[in-house]
Formats: sequence, structure tokens, C-alpha cells
Amino acid sequence: MHIVSVIPITRGGQKEVLSYFTAAPVPAGSIIKVPLRKQVVFAIVLETKSVEDSKSEIRSSPFEMRKISPGKPAHFLLPEFIDAARECARYYAGTTGNVIKSFVPKTIFEAAGKLKSAGTAEKNAGEKGMYAVQASDQE
Repeated sequence: MHIVSVIPITRGGQKEVLSYFTAAPVPAGSIIKVPLRKQVVFAIVLETKSVEDSKSEIRSSPFEMRKISPGKPAHFLLPEFIDAARECARYYAGTTGNVIKSFVPKTIFEAAGKLKSAGTAEKNAGEKGMYAVQASDQE
């Protein structure tokens, strides 16, 4: 068993980070579905810890942790994007989930399992691509 800390991607959320139980470890940065109140929402995994490492935290917590249903996690948001969303949330006194929900359309999260993995900025730096605004190098 593992404990997964996630950022729920919702508007008007009160908590920044929530914790859930899961049977299999989930990599950090993955997009998963978690139960929140009476609905299921998308969330970004921050970290996964083993239950043995945090038994005292579980016993002393004033709430009951819910279990995440097994599913295929999607990993397509860059860590730099998540860090930028955290900075925006801190600057505008909001939650990271609210900022990400504002920037990323819901259809992207719904198609998360079909999208290509993001990798890292260093890995993608060598790739050439067409950009919206390009000028010659002489200017």
C-alpha cells in the first residue's frame, strides 16, 4: 500500500494537497482521477510514500483517507509548468489546482491516456519545431 499526495484540479478548492491510498505506486507528475466529495476529479500526483514510512502520520490524522481506484496514470505536464502554476497560485492567493484548471482545457485531461508523455524541458530542448512567432536570426 502507498499514500499518494495530489493537487486536485478544481475551482474553489479549499485544500492545496490531499492524500489518498493506492495499491500500486504512481509516479510524480502523473494525472489521475480521485474522489472528492461526491464527484470524481482530475489530480496531479506530487509524491508517493510507502505506508510503512508514514504510519504515525496516518494514525494521528483527524480524517479518513480514501482509496484511489486503479487506473492508467497519464504523465504529460512538465514539472516546470507545475512549478509555474504554484508560483501563480502563491502570487494571486489561489490554489495550484485552480490555476491549472484555468490554463489547461478539460478535454486535455479527458484525453490524457492517449497523449504522448511530456518528458523534461532538457529532453525537449533539442527538438526543432514550428513556433507561432519566428524571425530571422539577423534581427
